[in-house]
Amino acid sequence: MRPHEAAHQESGLSSVSTFYELFAAAAQRWPASVATEVQRPSGLESYSFAELRRMAEGVGAWLHQRYAADTRAAILAENHPRWVAAFLGTTAAGCIAVPLDTAFTAEQVRKLLLDSGSLLLFVDAKHTETAQQAITGLN
Repeated sequence: MRPHEAAHQESGLSSVSTFYELFAAAAQRWPASVATEVQRPSGLESYSFAELRRMAEGVGAWLHQRYAADTRAAILAENHPRWVAAFLGTTAAGCIAVPLDTAFTAEQVRKLLLDSGSLLLFVDAKHTETAQQAITGLN
């Protein structure tokens, strides 16, 4: 057994098979621990595993009600806990997350949406205009 496998087994998380299941197991084991942080002008903003899991489960439930498993969902957003929640929620719903580079132009975003077969696009406020330009005329 390799060292990382032994550490994984010792953590009690060895029975999980997907990234989301690993995250959910960690959230159950350490709900109050900090899962992710983001620097704000006013200081550091922290999100616990429990908070991040609630956010992800909200996204996942919304997707599960509206889309079939294996639906591709693109994410065009800055590095933030909401991005993480969109990614985790997408995978929790059995969908496929398609992360997009925030430096892409609208034409590049459009091409990747078409090439990936993404049926929806999660976007933050900063990239709304790019997203709107990218999806104009798409069905």
